[in-house]
Amino acid sequence: MDVFELKGCLIFYYDAEFGCNLHSSLFLPQRSLNPTTKMVNDDHHFKIISVQRKLSMILGLLLLFSCKKCKETNADELCSIARAFPGSELKINGYYFKESINPSRREIFFFYRNGVMLYGELVTTEELAAKEEKFSDGTYYSMAKDVLSHWGNFKISGSAFSFEKWYPSSNRWVAYVNEGVILNDSTIYINRSYRCDGSESRTEDDTFHFKKFGPKPDSTNQFVP
Repeated sequence: MDVFELKGCLIFYYDAEFGCNLHSSLFLPQRSLNPTTKMVNDDHHFKIISVQRKLSMILGLLLLFSCKKCKETNADELCSIARAFPGSELKINGYYFKESINPSRREIFFFYRNGVMLYGELVTTEELAAKEEKFSDGTYYSMAKDVLSHWGNFKISGSAFSFEKWYPSSNRWVAYVNEGVILNDSTIYINRSYRCDGSESRTEDDTFHFKKFGPKPDSTNQFVP
């Protein structure tokens, strides 16, 4: 008696018997007959699987480009482009932090000679040593390099200072400018924030202090050239 089995595959699902990884509405009958018939069936299966794998690659590329487009269309443009900072008004061989208490923590920012800003996140006092190690060994950069909200730029004009970065909103990433003054070469005071068109202006009262630190994370990223 001939025995028939129906087998199927789902998108990115691996079937141990067939090795397929793409959805197909085609169910392939497998027939337990003589070795010659089995070889014909196996050859047919391999051809189907080859086509499925090619389709899988095409779908993957389409998803990649689709996600990239979503990212670009759901984020504001920054108000300005990054410009090199060759001056000495501000020390940048380390990071700047805003201290807060209850709980005790630091909000960290890195500024680079190429005008790029990297957000170092909000870190508790207990986590600081481990976080700094990640800054130095490249672990933090590996995580942050593809995260839009971690990047921005900064600008210095005399004693005036500002930096821009993206913040999450209800359905998109919104760019804000944080503006203030340089009190000395290791202290920044931020007193205002607003969107690029001047809307949503808010009074701020944040002081950032410098800490010498190195090596800093890499500043190369896809968001702020």
